[in-house]
Amino acid sequence: MSKVIPQLSAREINRCEDYERLFHAKRYIGQKSSLYKDTGKPTEPILELMKAVNYSKYNKFKEHRRQWDSCEKSIPLAYLRAIDADIEILKFTVSVDQEEYENAAQIITYPKHFMVRLMAAFYQSLKIPDGMSENDAVGYVKEFSREKRLRCCIATPPLKSIFIEPDGKVNYIYYRPEIKISKNEVSFSYDGRDIGTVAIK
Repeated sequence: MSKVIPQLSAREINRCEDYERLFHAKRYIGQKSSLYKDTGKPTEPILELMKAVNYSKYNKFKEHRRQWDSCEKSIPLAYLRAIDADIEILKFTVSVDQEEYENAAQIITYPKHFMVRLMAAFYQSLKIPDGMSENDAVGYVKEFSREKRLRCCIATPPLKSIFIEPDGKVNYIYYRPEIKISKNEVSFSYDGRDIGTVAIK
């Protein structure tokens, strides 16, 4: 597991309080997973799940299972089969989550912070004046970036990030939830959660 280095990372990012990414997908997987309740020790049903995904260490399985159920980590198809989760239903829940994302992405935001890349793997958070809409905030950060000759970013995960270059170029990155199904696992598109975070493994 990676360890975050707070001294090198941006301490503040913007929050999107009214939107939860992959809400319906997580709820569906969580409902199926809840039939195999974890009591804090490897009971017979939990051992069966571990065997299905070829895990021998309980604590490692417990942490990965938490990440699978919250869609934070690629989910083995063997795990989904073991909890009787239907892939077609899961795909449908993601389509509903995509609709909710599109609605959330249209809401006018008022970011409070932006990140500055001081050097490679060294970031700082700075405050945006109160009450600025996203468009006004972009203009404010563009001026800062031009004067200081530093790359900046207004990050609002899991909706989007706005990268601003010293030459005035602005690049919008959107984190629309997507599902990818391969031979052995289900994965979800990147959500921008670790923008401005420095970690070591």
